[in-house]
Amino acid sequence: MALPDWMRNPPEPKLTWRRRLTYRALRLPGAPALQRLRWRWETRRRLHQRFPILTALLAIPLAFVTIMVMISAVYWLYVNA
Repeated sequence: MALPDWMRNPPEPKLTWRRRLTYRALRLPGAPALQRLRWRWETRRRLHQRFPILTALLAIPLAFVTIMVMISAVYWLYVNA
């Protein structure tokens, strides 16, 4: 089964105002380097992705201590009021 011509050779995508603005911004000096830096930042692996068990082992006691400090502060404020 052969594909129609419009599927084999699709037309060029329409240039929207956002795409035209992006192309103009990429012509500025240093813009491609900033774009590569942004791509590298967005595709990096976070600490919780690299060490999920270690992150959980650190986060659970930290959450417990934080909650206990908050409860103690509320109790202290209630007693001294």
